[in-house]
Amino acid sequence: LLIACATFMTYDYVTFRDQQIKDAQALADVLGTGSTAAMSFDDSGAVRETLNALTNKPQVTRALVYVPDGREFAAYRRQNVQPAAVDVPANGEGSIVTADRIGVFRPIVFNHEQLGTIYLEADRTQQHERVRHFGETVLLVLAGSTVIAFAVAWTLQGLISGPILR
Repeated sequence: LLIACATFMTYDYVTFRDQQIKDAQALADVLGTGSTAAMSFDDSGAVRETLNALTNKPQVTRALVYVPDGREFAAYRRQNVQPAAVDVPANGEGSIVTADRIGVFRPIVFNHEQLGTIYLEADRTQQHERVRHFGETVLLVLAGSTVIAFAVAWTLQGLISGPILR
């Protein structure tokens, strides 16, 4: 039972993480597409305004838009998030997964020309909460199974050994 629970927990952990990466990539693509006109006209204020829509996504800690030469063009940072250096991949794509964050790089492309790269970073508090709840559920199932197994064993032990002892 413990092995089955551990297997389900691992599967849930991996699939939830992969879904978070896909969601972050999709959001970065939407933000990048919404920023192409402003980037074409070198309007970093308009890009910052687009990124500020992320205030409605509490799991997003920061979003950074870089121009092809690697300079930061516009940024969004959740309150209390410190600026930190990010190494932009040459092709503008990739992901970073650590214990406490997921970061994705997506190219910003318009008419087959790469205008820049967007980096979107989200914390993993949702996943940590999910693992904690899953662990609590596993403990309850194991405790309940142990109590039931003990009760069944106690009853069967009396039924089987009773006639032998008489």
